[in-house]
Amino acid sequence: MKRHQSERSHAILDIPSRLAKARKVAAILSDFTDLSTSTLLDIGVGAGVITAELAKRCRSVTGVDVVDERVIAEGYDFRLVEGEALPFDDESFDVVVSNHVVPHVRDQERHVAEIHRVLRRGGLAYVAAPNRLFDGNYRLPLLPVLPRPLARRYFRVVYGREYDVQPLGPIAFRRLLARFSERHDATRRVLRDPERYGEPSVSRLAPVFRAIPEPALAALGSVIPTFICVARK
Repeated sequence: MKRHQSERSHAILDIPSRLAKARKVAAILSDFTDLSTSTLLDIGVGAGVITAELAKRCRSVTGVDVVDERVIAEGYDFRLVEGEALPFDDESFDVVVSNHVVPHVRDQERHVAEIHRVLRRGGLAYVAAPNRLFDGNYRLPLLPVLPRPLARRYFRVVYGREYDVQPLGPIAFRRLLARFSERHDATRRVLRDPERYGEPSVSRLAPVFRAIPEPALAALGSVIPTFICVARK
């Protein structure tokens, strides 16, 4: 499926791929909480498709973004924001979703700190980010694995502008979420049961992943394309 990417940001704006992603996010969150009673914040609304789909399942949904590129704008509240600061009181939401936002913020620590701040005690954060080994934003050979200063110079030579993505490796991703009391690796759930979570592309490999003992599958986490964590405050 070809995805339509914004020319103003890194948002994916086509509806079919975003509907599939919304079903995946909702299915994973439903393993941990009752969405029908939840107030949810979606950070990085993009096309608005995921936000609108989550709004059908939740008590209320608010979305924020630094630009307004919404294809679907109904069914939820929306606010424009600047940077990582969230314009909400402490402990305002039961669930916060940050789906592939982490690599695109300037201050990743503050981004996660703000998520933690606006979550109610016991609330859930859904945080997904690409593994730096598989970052597909620009597809320059070796770019994701180079030290940051060298990657910036390499990118500037090729594109003539600043490198605006900060993908993380597995250790950095886990460290970023250390402030949460519980952290659950949802990626392994998807690998073992891709049909349930809307990932048919890996269905043929599901029997293999189910046969791998949990410790061994956890060890493979460093070489999977996407990290998905559900963290509890």
